[in-house]
Amino acid sequence: MKGRAFLWWGLGAGGVAIVALVLGLVFLGSSGAGGVSGWNNGYGMMGGYGSGYAGGSMMGGYGMGDMMGSFAGPANTSAAPLTIDQARNATDRYLSNLDNSDLKVREVLEFTNGFYARVEEQSTGAGAFEVLINRNTGLVSPEPGPNMMWNTKYGVRGTDNPAGYGGMMGGTYGQTRSSTTDMPVKKDDARSRAQNFLDRQLPGTQAGEPDPFYGYYTIEIKKDGDTLGMLGVDGYYGQVWFHSWHGAFLNEKRF
Repeated sequence: MKGRAFLWWGLGAGGVAIVALVLGLVFLGSSGAGGVSGWNNGYGMMGGYGSGYAGGSMMGGYGMGDMMGSFAGPANTSAAPLTIDQARNATDRYLSNLDNSDLKVREVLEFTNGFYARVEEQSTGAGAFEVLINRNTGLVSPEPGPNMMWNTKYGVRGTDNPAGYGGMMGGTYGQTRSSTTDMPVKKDDARSRAQNFLDRQLPGTQAGEPDPFYGYYTIEIKKDGDTLGMLGVDGYYGQVWFHSWHGAFLNEKRF
């Protein structure tokens, strides 16, 4: 079973090197303590590659989904797309290969570029990790961005990932990152940082309730109560990472 669990990262191995390369630009673009990465220089997250705002479109631009086509991409309109329940079933099958009965699909969101699923730990209620599901094939892959690079337990260097690297960043940036959702940046602060970001980049939108994961928060972007997209906030330094790969929001379901 442990060998099968390695599939969790095998599916995304081709993109890890790219994510690691551009991650340096995230921190180089930081505005310092309490700042928002990348946006002060007039470009998007990761120097214009990760945001979509560099191209003037909320969901456009050269985002991570474009750089890693195996994660997500435009739907194949010649095939019938999956339903939300089918996307959930695909994620359940994916989880069954990880040999961890504590993991459960909590919600699935449908976007034009594919499905997003939040996976939680049943024992703690904390967010474990996030995955993307191809709308037509049902292929499940780790979500890029914060889920891979900031997740201190299940991420690239997390303590519970199949590769077992141990300890996200290990204090490289001044603070020891541990496998906990009790982070230096609290929920209210994370939401405030996200709202500050949105006030500058998407006036008229609101930051939703932060969902804590190990090392970061995921926050839905709202407008008049409707979901528009998502972003992440680092739980240690407060950088904001816009999710450029989803496309337009269609539907959601909690389980």
